[in-house]
Amino acid sequence: FCLGYVFAIAEALYAVPDKTVCFEGVSPETLLDAVVSHVANQPAPREQQAGTLVAIALETSFPCK
Repeated sequence: FCLGYVFAIAEALYAVPDKTVCFEGVSPETLLDAVVSHVANQPAPREQQAGTLVAIALETSFPCK
């Protein structure tokens, strides 16, 4: 379930015209690992909306250069 949720958020971010994320060729499992790692390093992750937390994690882990 988590993998599907993260992948859906990733697809939504990728569809935005002014992309903030770049992860061509990155597996869904790698996206999930990045989100789990990001959440583990947050002091109070439950205070944020789940979608926002996932989006921030992906933007932080896979920024466009």
